[in-house]
Amino acid sequence: MNGFEIFKFLHVLGAVVWVGAGVTLFLLSVRLRAVGDRGTIVSLGQHSEALGKLLFMPAAFGTLLFGVLMVATEARFSFMDLWILIGFAAVAASFVVGAGLLQSADARLNELVAELGADHADVDRQLTKVLRLNAVDVGILVIAIWAMVAKPML
Repeated sequence: MNGFEIFKFLHVLGAVVWVGAGVTLFLLSVRLRAVGDRGTIVSLGQHSEALGKLLFMPAAFGTLLFGVLMVATEARFSFMDLWILIGFAAVAASFVVGAGLLQSADARLNELVAELGADHADVDRQLTKVLRLNAVDVGILVIAIWAMVAKPML
């Protein structure tokens, strides 16, 4: 394996972990909500900060880093290619949604649960907000995957 192939493998591995974990957590949360298992959803939300630090951020950073190294070592790619620009935009948008809005919404959800209990209407509204933000983040990552596979050009 040459450097490009190693970077490509690590880039794809990071993306699989990042997107796979995000989709899994989103679908698990939706399923738990549908069956009324608020306790498990709340518990999952309480672990989200640790998951962000231990899983999502390293996977996202690795995906970005190894993607940049791939482009830097392969003459046929340019940082100005549309599909690469879409990838950068998706990483930035996912960072804003995930590390910014979603982290704040999760923290607020945890505060509300501690203050009001898991069955309170305000907790349900905040949970809806968290799930919507999760859906947006997953959608952003799906767009990034499409761009990496389809490679649209300017």
